[in-house]
Amino acid sequence: MHTLHSSTNASAASLEGWIKSEIPDQKKLEEAGLLHRLDFETSGLILAARNSVAIKAAEEALGDSQTMQKFYLAVIDGVPSLSSGGFSLHFESRYRRSKKASVSTTGAPKTRGECRWKILERWGKRTLLQVELIGPGKRHQIRAGLAHSRWPISGDSLYGGKDWSGGFGLHSWRIHWGNLTATCPPPERWNVAIQT
Repeated sequence: MHTLHSSTNASAASLEGWIKSEIPDQKKLEEAGLLHRLDFETSGLILAARNSVAIKAAEEALGDSQTMQKFYLAVIDGVPSLSSGGFSLHFESRYRRSKKASVSTTGAPKTRGECRWKILERWGKRTLLQVELIGPGKRHQIRAGLAHSRWPISGDSLYGGKDWSGGFGLHSWRIHWGNLTATCPPPERWNVAIQT
């Protein structure tokens, strides 16, 4: 597992460092051209640009959900009564020492984050959701938003998720941008956990 930046976890290799070692030209770009972040536990797809022109275009697209759509898979504890839904909430860091984001139904426009979700599968007391992140995203938006909705992500102990043999139940799955579609299948351990 790689962290996004070398400063994220000093004991682990960083994705930024790996990109720079594999593609030396990326050293010229800030953060090796990485365009967005994932929490350390979250698996899946991350975009990196090869030049400054692509970085500028991607940064503009990342904030516009009509230009770039970002989809995650989430294994949650619980079974929603509806087959689809969403949330529009306000997300802020609580305190410098807190790892959690606070969630409320009111706040400044710049703190608002939105997601749409739909059920893909149900098994037992867990559910597999497709979650679309609308706009640029806020810190822990999907994790805190689903927990606020009473469906914490399986394996996410920070927000009340129960232990799961599949590990951490959040995966950056698919990105659509113009004619580009990039997809990353979920970890194999998910399939093993779902079947047991």
